[in-house]
Amino acid sequence: MTPWIEKVALGEMVARTVVVEGAMPLEKVLKSEPDLLLPVSEPSLFPLDLYTYKVRLSRWEGGSGPVLSGIRDFVSVLENLEEPACWVMITGETTSYVLLISADWSKVLASMAIDSPGEAVMTGEGPEVW
Repeated sequence: MTPWIEKVALGEMVARTVVVEGAMPLEKVLKSEPDLLLPVSEPSLFPLDLYTYKVRLSRWEGGSGPVLSGIRDFVSVLENLEEPACWVMITGETTSYVLLISADWSKVLASMAIDSPGEAVMTGEGPEVW
């Protein structure tokens, strides 16, 4: 059975942690439909496919695909996990976020914002288009 977290509870966790920001701020995404439940993965040392995220990072660095704010740190944390973690995804009107969270749901370990090239905030930290 899939565990679920309310946006409100996720917002409290995010407030205690530094999280990347996409074109649509995460706080705004969390405030829309605050009682909505989001699925959370089961805890694992390999909560997401590392190879997939390395490919996404490589494509982003090569200048193709959506804008991925925080992808370098996200991949680094995913690569170096020493304790089980979970992931949760939340989608707003223009920006989606993938959050890697501790198995006890007490903190955000890493985050990544996904924006389409037309919605991107120019950050200067890598290619601006996919």
